[in-house]
Amino acid sequence: MRKLLLAIIAILAIATCAAFIALGYFFITTTNPALGTAPTTAHVVINTNATPMPAVKPRVMPIQVPVSTATVIPATASAQTNTLSETSNTLDLLTHITYPPNDRVLLAEEYKGAAVSLATPGAPKNYKVGDKETFWVSRDVTTSERKQIQATLRYMNSAAYMWVEDGIKISDAALKNAADNFANKIYPTNRKYLGSESNPGIDNDPRIHILNAEINGGVSGYFAAYDTLPRSVYAQSNEHEMVYTSANTLKPGNTVYDSVLAHEFAHMIHDYQNRRGDATWITEGFGELGMELNGYPTGTEFSYTENPDLQLNAWGDAPGESLGHYGQAYLFLSYLLNRYGIDFIRDLISTDTTGIATIQRALDLHKTGLSFDQVFGDWVAANFITSETQDPRFHYRNESLQIRPTVGYSQYPANGDDTVNQYGADYIQLLPNGKDITFTFDGADTVRILPTDAAQGKYFWWSGHTDSSDARLTRQVDLTGVLKATLKFSTWYEIEDSYDYAYVSVSADDGKHWQTLQGTTTTTVDPNGHSYGYAFNCRSGVGCGDAQGTAKWVQEEMDLTPFAGKKILLRFEQITDEALTKNGFAIDEIEIPEIGFRDDAESVDSGWNAEGFARIENVLPQRFIVQAIEYGATPRVVPIALDAQNRATYTTRGFGSEISRVVITVSGSTPVTYQPTEYQYQIQ
Repeated sequence: MRKLLLAIIAILAIATCAAFIALGYFFITTTNPALGTAPTTAHVVINTNATPMPAVKPRVMPIQVPVSTATVIPATASAQTNTLSETSNTLDLLTHITYPPNDRVLLAEEYKGAAVSLATPGAPKNYKVGDKETFWVSRDVTTSERKQIQATLRYMNSAAYMWVEDGIKISDAALKNAADNFANKIYPTNRKYLGSESNPGIDNDPRIHILNAEINGGVSGYFAAYDTLPRSVYAQSNEHEMVYTSANTLKPGNTVYDSVLAHEFAHMIHDYQNRRGDATWITEGFGELGMELNGYPTGTEFSYTENPDLQLNAWGDAPGESLGHYGQAYLFLSYLLNRYGIDFIRDLISTDTTGIATIQRALDLHKTGLSFDQVFGDWVAANFITSETQDPRFHYRNESLQIRPTVGYSQYPANGDDTVNQYGADYIQLLPNGKDITFTFDGADTVRILPTDAAQGKYFWWSGHTDSSDARLTRQVDLTGVLKATLKFSTWYEIEDSYDYAYVSVSADDGKHWQTLQGTTTTTVDPNGHSYGYAFNCRSGVGCGDAQGTAKWVQEEMDLTPFAGKKILLRFEQITDEALTKNGFAIDEIEIPEIGFRDDAESVDSGWNAEGFARIENVLPQRFIVQAIEYGATPRVVPIALDAQNRATYTTRGFGSEISRVVITVSGSTPVTYQPTEYQYQIQ
């Protein structure tokens, strides 16, 4: 199904210094001999005109979920008891699991009883300049305020309608300039390299609707894929292929405005080409790549180079993190384009896979013989080396990149310890001091999947944390012999505020229709129209809006008495949208006392149908990618092989004569988890 993606460009960098200053950008130059012989330019991004932006879509103000009556359950520490063979089995399970997609049409039929028609629409509306239309708009993304506004069609050409919200002043010349640039440059360029959007689309009209409206919260523009759904599925759909721009922060007719259109149109294409819905980091990487393909600067890469220890296959929504994630995702896809060409990029778009599997699929299709981890390691080295070599594995077209080492040493012996994210990167710079040195590495053996442990025992059920997914855990329950029944279970969850939701549902007609159950910590708050009823949201035992709160295991209880005397289907479910997925939904100690049913997850219960859910132990084997970049006549990258205990040694040869410096790169490489890992090292 089509995904519901709100893709946002928070801040767009401009090429000239004057423009940087006007937008609140400035630069700090720092020099540290142990960190490099040349000054390092730190690009510090400050937007004095806007609120710090979230990852890829509007965010809301805190909404409190009732949690005062929840019973908090202390978790039992059990991860230390696992063997590496057990953790490897868990990793294998989770990396091969299939997550059902978020099928909005099916869900509307199941939960709302909607009669959905996807029939080809009739003749498109014959719009003329001067026509007026009503549109739903995300007015303020920081409060999730959606509002219907009236707009006037001010200009149209073969590719686009240019709408302006009534009351906003934009010159006809500026609108014509922007619309014609879209038709003559952006539209054909994106379609040539990335593929086609849905055309003629839900409205049977080949033109794209561009709406210039008041959009607050620091957003430059967005694409909302739910506009391509019928209103019977999403009531606030505009039923057009649309791009929105913030008329109060951007004016048509300049490079920044044009780059927003290139970014958002790339999202529209990706939305149609990948019906499954890909991971946020790939989706946003494509948005930024759409800008590059049209010759527009992105600027977000400099936010990434200031903090390269971000997890590539994740997305953070904390202020200051999201721009770095944009830059990281863009640089990775730009690197793949530079190394493998545009056909490789097309194969990333047209797929039904998600995340790392999307990249691996393309690597296999193009017979590279390489794994994702190998290519990721090359990219980590290339980010530091940039243009100092012609080796295609490490040569970067972006010569302005400059990553500052995480730490540097010039006096030995020395030692250190640090943390690194999965698919992030630390850079340890070593400068010569008269003789060769040996670098000894010792990394953690295991890492947790979630920042908690089982409520009781060792195992629990987990929904995973995949974008655009509908993870389900279902079983038949026989209540024919009782007059009342109660469902009890322990739960731990971290679920994206107001966009993703988890449910416990019952079907009394063999799965055709479902209704959600009210629990101790469920909520019906739904500012964006994404929920299907009583739902879990935010953090268990905490609620929404407490930035410092940590999720806790809580005891839940739900009334099954309305279904007494029947055979029903019971379902635990987490539905995620297209961007920013948190740690997910965990359940344990499930019981219905009246019928003697209990599942503590400590043994396999074949009565469950798990689709996306997995019975797990909360620990995985930790993997690392460790490399040495040796700076001789030209940089050389030396992979450092680790043993089964994640230990390794590396010794220089000709340090100070043939080799002027060495940079050790360290990356965690355990997929599935969002948890960082630890390592330590000695230099002698």
